[in-house]
Amino acid sequence: MWHKALGYLRQAGAKAAAQSAHREAVVYMEQALVALQHLPESHDTLAQAIDLRIDLRQSLYPLGEFGRLLDYLREAEALATALGDQHRLGWVSTYMTSYFWLMGNQDQAIAFGQQALAVAEVRADFALQIEANYRLGQAYWALADYSRAIPCFERNVRCLEGNLSRERFGMSGFPAVLAREWLVMILAEQGAFVTGREQGEEMVRLAEAVNHPFSLSGAYLAVGHLYLRQGDLDKAIAALERCLEVCQVWHIPLVFPWAASSLGAAYALAGRMEEAMTQALRALELSRAHQERGHEVWVHRLLGDLHAHQEPPAVGQAEASYQQALALAEALGMRTLQAHCHCGLGMLYTRLGHPEQARAELSVAIELYRAMEMTFWLPRAETALAQVEG
Repeated sequence: MWHKALGYLRQAGAKAAAQSAHREAVVYMEQALVALQHLPESHDTLAQAIDLRIDLRQSLYPLGEFGRLLDYLREAEALATALGDQHRLGWVSTYMTSYFWLMGNQDQAIAFGQQALAVAEVRADFALQIEANYRLGQAYWALADYSRAIPCFERNVRCLEGNLSRERFGMSGFPAVLAREWLVMILAEQGAFVTGREQGEEMVRLAEAVNHPFSLSGAYLAVGHLYLRQGDLDKAIAALERCLEVCQVWHIPLVFPWAASSLGAAYALAGRMEEAMTQALRALELSRAHQERGHEVWVHRLLGDLHAHQEPPAVGQAEASYQQALALAEALGMRTLQAHCHCGLGMLYTRLGHPEQARAELSVAIELYRAMEMTFWLPRAETALAQVEG
């Protein structure tokens, strides 16, 4: 009785996925694909074959199994093309956007995302619009193209108020939470900490209300990132440790490395671990290969710090790294990083005995730190300036 088996297996897979038991969900859904092969081929069974592969993508994504995920998406794309099913092709395109974003091919990601959004708008498909906006926003974020990323996420925030904030629309997490997650990440880079905290508080409230592990992990990650950028290390560490706990308990490997790296940075600032030059150079290589300009800027700043703290300082390399970071940060509107670069240059010039240059750089850094209420770094910069002027 393959027809009944198919129905029960799909229900079991959906239930497991809803509870973030994604490994169990994959087992059920792959068994459902086997059951489907025993049924006569028809438009309905082909449509179900596409939907099952899309469902498999939803559980393989948080598990981080991207090779299998792409295989299923390619199969779904071929089936939808054969059926002439533009609606399902639109959904496959959104997931292709996500895949290529993760793989660092942002041109491909944006092309698929725009294709998906066009289908969504023609069909007035609300759920597809939500998904396409989210995926496009991620690709623009990777390029540090915040002027195009922010409207994508803001559209979803505006659309998902009230009861709609508790709808998943087939996504791995709750989109009302996910949209705020990425907005908070961007606001942290721009130094808009007051707005970022407001969005972050609402995001955590929503995530905790639905008590959904994948959504919770993203919410805690974004809040931790915000506090890390502002320099509130106690709050950053608390949020990021909660994120790691959720990832470990619910086996969410997709988020784990992001949280672990941010937590490592917070521990380092708190004096609990060291950064290595080889890691920084590797990070620079990866950020460039994946077109992740926002990450590239932060690595340049880190390299500046590392060169500046050598004994004796590698002055030329430090200045070059800080200036590269500063130029990119100014172009991308990353105000927090601009402040750090000016501070780093000021500290370097202080060590070299160049008081006029040190005073100029530290004054700019202090002005930016005050404006953004970055109180962890502000006293350090003020102390350094006082020493120069003394």
